[in-house]
Amino acid sequence: MKQDDLFLTITWSKEDIFEVFKKKGIPITQENFLKLKELRGDNTLLERSIDDGWEMLHIIVDSFIEEFTYRFVIIEHQSIPYVLTYKVLENYCDTELGCDVGEFLEDYTWDACERLIDHLNLNDNMCRASISDTHLEYVTWIYHNGDSEDILTEKAKFLFEWLDIEIIDGSIELENH
Repeated sequence: MKQDDLFLTITWSKEDIFEVFKKKGIPITQENFLKLKELRGDNTLLERSIDDGWEMLHIIVDSFIEEFTYRFVIIEHQSIPYVLTYKVLENYCDTELGCDVGEFLEDYTWDACERLIDHLNLNDNMCRASISDTHLEYVTWIYHNGDSEDILTEKAKFLFEWLDIEIIDGSIELENH
């Protein structure tokens, strides 16, 4: 594993173990330290840290969920990109499919997309987003779910960037479907 990929490493030292011994009234000796190692206390601590660590990691990520940079997800179906808020897709995956967003995005199928489109009434809740510069006009459709105009504009920018269309002099115009 590369150093940049490492998130956290916890190291327990002999002094840490002795601190626990002191609080528990256990004599602070090399013999007791070695006895704890012999009893595989280090493996137990590692296993518990991993098991409990997953739960703690979920709690920590949830507590910072608003700080992450993604807000939107693009689902491609029949060569049409659909821009959804991450929360809408997360709710759909959780309540309708019993999976998480990551699983859905990893290997969504034609049928999974059809079901998503039908469930969210994507074809009924689309709005036209266009951008024009001096030479061309680019038009696409984005899903709206009672989104504010600001969020729809952000979705359109996100989609245009995904399509490698730079917004230089033009501005995004929205028109209800």
